Amino acid sequence: MAAARFLFLVTLATASSSIDNMNKILNGSCIPAERAALLSFKAGITSDPDNRIASWQQGHDCCRWSGVTCSSRTGHVIKLDLRNRSPTLGEDFFVGFKDHSLRGQVSSSLLALRRSLRYLDLSANVVLGNAMAMPVFLGSVRKLTYLALSNTGFRGRVPSQLGNLTRLVQLDMGNFLYPELYSDDISWLGHLRSLEHLRVRSVNLSGVTNWVHTVNALPNLVVLTLSSCGLHMSNAPSSLLRNNLTVLEELDFSGNYLNSLATPNWLWDVTSLKSLSLHGCELSGTFPDELGNLTLLETFDISSNNIKGMIPGTLQKMCNLRSLSLGGNNIDGDIREVIERIPSSSNFQELHMKNANITGTLQFVSNLTSLNVLEVSDNQLSGSMPVEIGRLTNLTYLDLWYNNLSGELPHFGREELEPHNLSIKNSSTSNSCPSLIFLDLAQNKFNAELPGWINEVMPGLVFLRLNLNNFSGHIPVQIMELHGVRILDLSNNNFSGAIPQLENLKALTSTAAANSTQFVNPFEEMYTGLDMGLSDDSFLVEIKGQVLEYRENTLYLTSIDLSCNSLTGEIPKDLITLVGLINLNLSSNLLIGNVPYEIGNLRSLESLDLSKNTLGGGIPQSLTYLTYLSYLNLSYNNLSGRIPSGHQLDSLKIDDPAFMYIGNPGLCGHPVLRECPSGDPPANGDSARWSEDDFSQMDFLLGSIVGFVAGSWMVIQRGPEAAIKGLHTKLGDVFTVSFLFGQKVTFLTGQEVLSHFFRAPASEISRGDLFEFTVPMFGREVGYGVDRGTRDEQLRIFVEALKPSKLRSNVEPML
Repeated sequence: MAAARFLFLVTLATASSSIDNMNKILNGSCIPAERAALLSFKAGITSDPDNRIASWQQGHDCCRWSGVTCSSRTGHVIKLDLRNRSPTLGEDFFVGFKDHSLRGQVSSSLLALRRSLRYLDLSANVVLGNAMAMPVFLGSVRKLTYLALSNTGFRGRVPSQLGNLTRLVQLDMGNFLYPELYSDDISWLGHLRSLEHLRVRSVNLSGVTNWVHTVNALPNLVVLTLSSCGLHMSNAPSSLLRNNLTVLEELDFSGNYLNSLATPNWLWDVTSLKSLSLHGCELSGTFPDELGNLTLLETFDISSNNIKGMIPGTLQKMCNLRSLSLGGNNIDGDIREVIERIPSSSNFQELHMKNANITGTLQFVSNLTSLNVLEVSDNQLSGSMPVEIGRLTNLTYLDLWYNNLSGELPHFGREELEPHNLSIKNSSTSNSCPSLIFLDLAQNKFNAELPGWINEVMPGLVFLRLNLNNFSGHIPVQIMELHGVRILDLSNNNFSGAIPQLENLKALTSTAAANSTQFVNPFEEMYTGLDMGLSDDSFLVEIKGQVLEYRENTLYLTSIDLSCNSLTGEIPKDLITLVGLINLNLSSNLLIGNVPYEIGNLRSLESLDLSKNTLGGGIPQSLTYLTYLSYLNLSYNNLSGRIPSGHQLDSLKIDDPAFMYIGNPGLCGHPVLRECPSGDPPANGDSARWSEDDFSQMDFLLGSIVGFVAGSWMVIQRGPEAAIKGLHTKLGDVFTVSFLFGQKVTFLTGQEVLSHFFRAPASEISRGDLFEFTVPMFGREVGYGVDRGTRDEQLRIFVEALKPSKLRSNVEPML
């Protein structure tokens, strides 16, 4: 009887506790001990740039905090997701992750969640680990089924205590940004028999000898990544006596030094594979016939190895194959034979064969009608570009850089294609390659004039590189109507004539941040966040005086390179609209005229090369506004006057700053040796440009003085800034005010309005008549009381008097 009463009391107490917890859940309250644990974790975080844990506040419901998920049944914290999802578009890839990372240390207070926490993601917080050892206590959070610690900045030995997490379904760790983790023994992995996804990147496993047997003991593996881990095959079996990897679909061993023959190899026994990457594994020998065993493969990357010879015909058994990467091997054969051995399936979309010693012509590529990506760069292809490529209507990426292709570009318009192709319509204006984003035909032997139909046939181009060919004639106006183009390289050809207008290059008229919702990145699938692998897909850009290789950072680059041609005329005035441009190279042409004064509007510029032309006049002072500029070359022109200084210009090429200006004997002042004559005004390009545009400095100076005198009353009453801002907000850019004994004064505010006023030709605005009222103020022998020539002479005196040093000398007497 007593026992029964005791059982009843225990049951009642348990029910009461459960009801109490349920009430807390229904009332939106988390478990107090778990809230305290999370706040303790937050206390260990010293920096949170993106405010990911800013909502974690004492007294608030922790189940509503950012990154925290609670069980709807028990109220316990079951998920903690603090993954760093930056960088954003426009940020440097590696620097961006660092700038947005949590900093501090991972507190052991998370142990308070060990009975409930199922999911923990701290990945991509690249400085969170602070170069310390991976926390051993994580091995005690035994309810975890998901653990993501990749690129968290930990270093040292991977703790074997992770083998206690027997419920893990997914484990992701490694630091390819800062590869400092290692392990000599991974036998603990054998305890994680529930694992379905194991991703280990850039963890040094070179001391592990039994890794094949260890992973083969994980029967539920669906995804296995052991990339760039220093694995070798010295003790690995050539075949598996018992293959337990029967459900494995994705296998990535890329970047290891397997240093073995491609055949025999136990890899060809894993017939369940749908994706296999052996990129850069130092495999040698020939392509094995056993590849035909992998009939379920959809993506296969065996690039950058030492395999020789033609691919086997057994590849045709891979009926589901979508992507094949063979580059960086020595196939030493005709592209026609390669195509004949690829499965002729509507699923096949990508063919990568960069630097594979491929010969022949492109005539048979059109048989692969479903292709999205074709990369056959750095090979020995010859002949002309076949018009049949226009049949590849799904093509988004075409890279034929560095071959021996010649002739003129054929018209890819559909009216020239064979009439028996049912997909062809009788419309000469139809887009033949409407999806094409990337076109690289650089470093071939194409000649003749560049056709003007590119913008119609390939309207979606973002990357267009035709440099190092023999194109001639004028640059077609239509090519500057590619609204989406971000990289345009026509350098090292034989183009002549004037540079067409640039204002229709819409993708360059705004910054990367403004384009973030519109820009389609053709590398998106190749470089996806921190899960990316280093691919061979890259290209070279001449920028900042050197040739740089661009890969994942391609989406941040905007560039126009028209250098090394015979272009004539002036630099187009509408260049100043390309405010998103990062690299501009117009060097080694025959350009004349002045450097546009408004070039300072191109605030995104990092590299500017106008060298080896015949540009004259002064160097615009507005170059000092280019705060991102890290490379400037104005050498070998006819520039003259004082070299401007200040801001960014003073920090360029510190080792030899005069190099930027060499070959311009008319330049003076630092950093060249020639000193400027005493009293010589700064030759910053302003006078030359204003005179040419009928934009008189005297107009501007007198207007400023009149504005100062006329505005004195407002200055006294309210202060200049408040008065002008108030009227501008209320009345707009142009407003008229009556004061000073009934005198009406019209104010023009803002750069755009002033530009229209001062640039207007004399036929529209007679500034002499307008400023005639200033004659009584200054006298009939000053300013607008004299002829234009005398007024210009007086201008030089004004400029000298308005130098900052002269103005500063007047401050003390005024005070």
